[in-house]
Amino acid sequence: MRRTKRCGARGLIALLLLWVPCSAGSQDSEDWTAVWDAVGDWRARVESEQGGVIPEPTKARELATGRGDSLRSALLGALIGEVVRGENSGRSLEREIQILPPDEHWRLTSRESWMALDALPTGSVRSEVARRCLEVTTGAWSPAQISSAYRAGVEAAEDLRLEEAISIQQPLHDRVAEEWSAFNLALSLRRTGLYQRADRVLDEQIAKGASADLYSQRGLNSLGSGNVKKARTHLGAALARGSMDAAVMLARLDLADGEFHSARAGFRAVLAENSTNAWARRGWGVAQVQRPLPQSPVRSDTK
Repeated sequence: MRRTKRCGARGLIALLLLWVPCSAGSQDSEDWTAVWDAVGDWRARVESEQGGVIPEPTKARELATGRGDSLRSALLGALIGEVVRGENSGRSLEREIQILPPDEHWRLTSRESWMALDALPTGSVRSEVARRCLEVTTGAWSPAQISSAYRAGVEAAEDLRLEEAISIQQPLHDRVAEEWSAFNLALSLRRTGLYQRADRVLDEQIAKGASADLYSQRGLNSLGSGNVKKARTHLGAALARGSMDAAVMLARLDLADGEFHSARAGFRAVLAENSTNAWARRGWGVAQVQRPLPQSPVRSDTK
């Protein structure tokens, strides 16, 4: 039978000790401002040396001495290590975040959160910090912050952590509403099978005036959801704006439908622009064989 311990004086002291680091970190955040300023000055000095001897970050270390904040100390170590060793040194910072209670690391200021994002290695912790950066930052974002959030989203997508990628790319696109942000968000949505959401993102961006790439992505999205008629419409709009990728896709659709003459014309036009286009070269070769092709998984008879 389990015995229930009473929370006496010792238990109360233990609870207070657990509370102190979070409270102290919040109160001491302004004291660390001088440390981060010193780190910024040191990094600027290192860059100005252009490959010379790297000076010691003496002032930053002196200012941080005795502060007893393991999270911010790990952040300082990562920022210094990245410069001194020329590689990402954020593993200790990543571990420090992982062992904290769920929300305690958000005692970091907005500035510290962005620094942590740049210092962390690729992974789920970095994605989590990216989301928090987007949540806590008010006012205009700097180009460097936008670039950091963009990289975090792309890295997550490339690692097939698509839900993480979308959780970064959606608020990023909501804020900047640029063609590149719509493109990246829609691509991640499509890869997770969320075609309708991807359609909305692309349609809203296209309504503002879109490039060939966006029309091409809209066509691929329609093709992925099985709407070949709409796919041809959007790919045609992309082709009219000079997209060779759209030209290849339209020619491949013609080839799948047994429209060999149209397919050859499409592949020939692409090869006239770029004779090394691998898809066009393969398509051109197949189009010379005028016989029915195996049933395509997506055909125009689904229109």
